[in-house]
Amino acid sequence: MDDKRIRLDLLIHDLKGPLSIIESNIRLLMELPEKYGPLTEKQKKLLGRVLRNARTGKSRVMDALQLGRSECGVMSYSDAAIGEIVLNSLSEALDLRDGSISEKLASCGDYERAREVLKKEAISLRMEDGLWDLRIVIDREKTEQILRNLVSNGLKYRRTRLEIEVAHKDGMLTISVSDDGSGIASEHHSRIFEKYFQVAPGEIETERGHGIGLAGALALARDLGGDLSLKSDIGRGACFSATIPAASAG
Repeated sequence: MDDKRIRLDLLIHDLKGPLSIIESNIRLLMELPEKYGPLTEKQKKLLGRVLRNARTGKSRVMDALQLGRSECGVMSYSDAAIGEIVLNSLSEALDLRDGSISEKLASCGDYERAREVLKKEAISLRMEDGLWDLRIVIDREKTEQILRNLVSNGLKYRRTRLEIEVAHKDGMLTISVSDDGSGIASEHHSRIFEKYFQVAPGEIETERGHGIGLAGALALARDLGGDLSLKSDIGRGACFSATIPAASAG
């Protein structure tokens, strides 16, 4: 690892301290009213969301460190249910937009309940019977990071709906996220995964990101032995599909 990468990882690592302090102090306010004074229900709700986002911030810091670990070939494999991976990724991706949706989704224990919550937000989730509880061997943290980035990207660019499809076949996990946004012209396809690349203002009528999420998702997918692809055209939305090796556990 070169000095530049080490300096960056050190800076990212040091962000964990301030975020941990924010998290712990909010917890004290919420859990010790006898010491810090009672809170109204509105205050509890607001602090609850701040607490969740402090934890999300810590998670994003770990995501950034995962990119460095991935670049050096460091993986952490374990077995996990596909449904758990999907649910955790979607809960975090949606929490930055609406904490109440994230709370409802996090409390879902099965596929049908999760689908119903997502349906109310114009998000369609599809997977074959039995896949939700199927346990696979995979680097869960990196896989969730890929899915979060694809979902966050789709939410930015969709007009009215988002479709998520999950499949597992021949030891490969495939996650596809499709939006009904303005689409991406074919001449941009070769560069859309480049770090900091953005389509010119006016070509896509929506909020703009920083050009990092997709580049990071591609890097993680390839480090895991998979890939990330795009199908899109102007006026036809975009579909990003990640394929990741994931053998069935047991």
